[in-house]
Amino acid sequence: RAARQICDIMKRRSDKQGHNTYALKAACFEIYNEQVIDLLNPEAGPLQIRESRSQGFFIENLLVVDCQEVPDLMEVFKEGMRNRKVGA
Repeated sequence: RAARQICDIMKRRSDKQGHNTYALKAACFEIYNEQVIDLLNPEAGPLQIRESRSQGFFIENLLVVDCQEVPDLMEVFKEGMRNRKVGA
């Protein structure tokens, strides 16, 4: 529901003001055993959390996907969920 609301708000604001453009981007990660794992690119190995003045805190080399619509966002989420580590 939240994804649909965000997309609806972005479309309404773009339509009303005409000159605003929005970008919807998604990434999935988990912190497991004190390691940050990119759930969209788990082969990348453990990632580092960094901080910069311009970006604030961020995860270095985290795969970020551009999404156009809600189905794109949901596919990113599903892929991330498939790659999660779960206990037996």
